[in-house]
Amino acid sequence: MKRIALLSLVFLFLLLSLSHAQVKIGAVINLTGPASSWGIYHAKGHQDYIRYVNEVKGGIAGKKIDLTVVDHAYKVPEGLKHVKRFCEEKMSMIATWDTGLGIQTKPIVQEYKIPAINYSVGQDILKPPIDYMYLPFGTYILDSYAVLEYIKAIHKGKEPPKVGLLTYNNAYGKTIHEPSKEYAERHGLKIVGI
Repeated sequence: MKRIALLSLVFLFLLLSLSHAQVKIGAVINLTGPASSWGIYHAKGHQDYIRYVNEVKGGIAGKKIDLTVVDHAYKVPEGLKHVKRFCEEKMSMIATWDTGLGIQTKPIVQEYKIPAINYSVGQDILKPPIDYMYLPFGTYILDSYAVLEYIKAIHKGKEPPKVGLLTYNNAYGKTIHEPSKEYAERHGLKIVGI
């Protein structure tokens, strides 16, 4: 999955206007808040890949990438301040980390016409309008379908498999509640709790 995300970054970089003397990327990532154990590795992956592109590949079309990573502690208002600042600084691309921030970022990056990649898997990010918004992998809903399909495939009992959904109590977690219930009903699984 990391490879797909990194390849997506390369694709986005190639789409960027290369009229700037330097390619500037701003990343707003959860480094100290809830689930920061994931965010820390996302930031490190960003930094390592940009270093690779700069040192091994010579940048993009000979232009070095300048990456700025900031912490928003998983707080959407704090993240929006950083996104707005990055837009005003005319970053070539902005990366955000979570569903809530990704959804709130959409109108800002659309106004400034700056591509944004969001590392959540929230389906709502792909609701129109989606101009300038990119996900590097499948959505949380598609992931939940895959898990439910797997549970059904390995289930050995005569009764429908019983499944409990344990999710964050936020936009990210709630994204799969209704789609999972609908999928379970159509495919003979029983959601026993959320």
